[in-house]
Amino acid sequence: MRQGHRDLDTAYQLSQAFVLMLSERRGKDLDAWLTQAEHCDIKELKSFAQGIRRDYAAVRATFTSHWSNGPVEAQVNCLKLQKRLMFGRANFDLLRLHVLRRM
Repeated sequence: MRQGHRDLDTAYQLSQAFVLMLSERRGKDLDAWLTQAEHCDIKELKSFAQGIRRDYAAVRATFTSHWSNGPVEAQVNCLKLQKRLMFGRANFDLLRLHVLRRM
């Protein structure tokens, strides 16, 4: 499928490179990746790269820091879910209300 669609292959290659770069904490490759993403023909990747440029210091720190707020965010999400369940706000009527309101 990627062979038939050049944009799809570009998106796949750039997204995989970013994930690998982040998991291996290769911050030195970030600038080269940003340049590639900004010069590709995919507007979503260009927008993503521009967003990283706007908050470059924080993103760069992500590559070098061993600290993560992921466990905290997971706990907050779990507490919010429990609170919704306890107070009866996690039912299908509420979901239907929200979905219909957006239409």
